[in-house]
Amino acid sequence: MVKRKISFYTVCMMSVVGTLAFFHSSPASHAQNATEGLLLGGDRLNLRCEGQQLATERLSPTQIEATCIANPSPPEGGETNGSRICWPSVLPAAALASQPPPVFCMVEDRGAQSTAEVSVNRWVDDFDHGLSFANFSGTPYRIFEKADGIYDSIHWRHANHWMVDIAPDKPDSPFNSASGGAMIRPNQAFRFQDGTLIIESEFAAGHQDYSSLRAWGEMVVTTAPIPEGYRTGGVYAYEMFSGHHTLGCRLQADRHTICSLMDNTTNSAQYGGRTWEMSFFQHVGDTVIGGEPSGERGNYFRVCNAITDPDSACRDRFRMELTKTSLTIYVNGFLYFQQEGIPLLPDALLNGDVYVYFASISGRSEHDVIRFHWDRIAINP
Repeated sequence: MVKRKISFYTVCMMSVVGTLAFFHSSPASHAQNATEGLLLGGDRLNLRCEGQQLATERLSPTQIEATCIANPSPPEGGETNGSRICWPSVLPAAALASQPPPVFCMVEDRGAQSTAEVSVNRWVDDFDHGLSFANFSGTPYRIFEKADGIYDSIHWRHANHWMVDIAPDKPDSPFNSASGGAMIRPNQAFRFQDGTLIIESEFAAGHQDYSSLRAWGEMVVTTAPIPEGYRTGGVYAYEMFSGHHTLGCRLQADRHTICSLMDNTTNSAQYGGRTWEMSFFQHVGDTVIGGEPSGERGNYFRVCNAITDPDSACRDRFRMELTKTSLTIYVNGFLYFQQEGIPLLPDALLNGDVYVYFASISGRSEHDVIRFHWDRIAINP
């Protein structure tokens, strides 16, 4: 049974005056060291500093140093926090009207408060942190913001779960065309245990705003310790690990589960880098169950819309179980998708160290900012 927590909206219902007062605060904790580069403990890859925005080159193992670039004035329609640009300020897609604006200038360092239970080859985090508008500083996670081409992103903790705000395109863009996202992973490697790897998370995948916005979440298993940028022609998060064996499943608003296995080349699916793709109509295994919301399965994987609270109405728990010849996905404890008798997974995945990512992706969304609602991260629980 999925544990239901206090609604995000109950905690952050505040007056307009109170919201703006918080929005325009300028705590010293926002200042960060521009030379830190790729950091642990939840610090952002593309860091921010007071009055400036830090920029990096495209993600790569060798280009991870940040440089401060001055932004002396806010873009048209933007707000400022001191001398700092706070754009966009419109209500995020997949958020209720009672929710605060994008949190790029609202999230603070609330101290090194980790809620993860960590041991060898095991990780369980239900994010019962009791924090509001908090970053991930001091927690045992690695966060990869602005992954491949989007303007801005931020992971944040609030109301006993976590979220991601993504602004796909820069303020002066005539139309939104950027594709990319942001990712988080536990700061340790894992292995198959007794022939099985188990991954769990909660995500409001069925929010119908994501469907119209071409946005989705992904759970990804790969041999890569960091995302190295899209494979040639890539679209999905599992295509951001060029040169590494990678398996990923997309959690989509249409409730059609699609999983793909990528080889260890630099090619995307359209250039031959995909070993297989499975769904309710793409059969990789000998035995196939479900993968789409027909019959009783339509009750397992819920939907919500702009007038319903995604955290209570459709933030569902997803559990992926991998073996050497099968892939199974449960939704809220019910079997939703399974293919058995699939070709043997690569030895690098089965018998080596793997890293587990949770990705929030925007595929050329037309909205200025999108909010992704997540909770729970567990591996081999």
